[in-house]
Amino acid sequence: MKLNEQELNKLNETNKFIIEWCDYFADFEDDLIFSEDRIKEIIEEEEDIQEIVYEFPGVDDYTEIDVKEILELSDEIKTIQVESKSLIKTKLRRYYIISSTESNDDYFLREYHDLQLTSLDDIEINLVSESFIVGLAATKLEEYDKDYWGTINQYLAIEIIYKNEEKILDNRNEKELLDSYIFEVADSTGIALILSEIRNPVDEFEELR
Repeated sequence: MKLNEQELNKLNETNKFIIEWCDYFADFEDDLIFSEDRIKEIIEEEEDIQEIVYEFPGVDDYTEIDVKEILELSDEIKTIQVESKSLIKTKLRRYYIISSTESNDDYFLREYHDLQLTSLDDIEINLVSESFIVGLAATKLEEYDKDYWGTINQYLAIEIIYKNEEKILDNRNEKELLDSYIFEVADSTGIALILSEIRNPVDEFEELR
């Protein structure tokens, strides 16, 4: 993707927010923030930049996030709130952390999680894995182990996307929408979903040991 100056500055603003919001990413500032000279070079050379690389903790490899996705999520990233370990909120999105009652079902859902429902009120609801926003929240919460438990690759979530702020449901109606979606997943796949939370179980395993 060939980026203009406005888009490059928007990427910088987004990554500066991420670094300030989550100290972990401060060590990667030089990789995430384009200098003025680098911006000029990218524009003059018409470089094709497809992804931005993030080094999430507890993940063996680098995580490449599509530039278009970051630009689309920019306003959401800059309004991220960790409501609880089970719920992440942004301006127009909600992420409810979930899991299945059987570990094998978790694997199935990660592989075949294209289960989307759009309501009559232009509210989109999806099952997502490896969500960038959930990964940021888990990193902020420091719920990771550098060798065994990552932040962007461990969680399934139900994502609710509102078209605009006027469409945002109150807590009761949003919970009803969430429950309806969980029922639809169970009805179409036979898999029962339960609300879960962002947590690193490695410490618990060590305590048990």
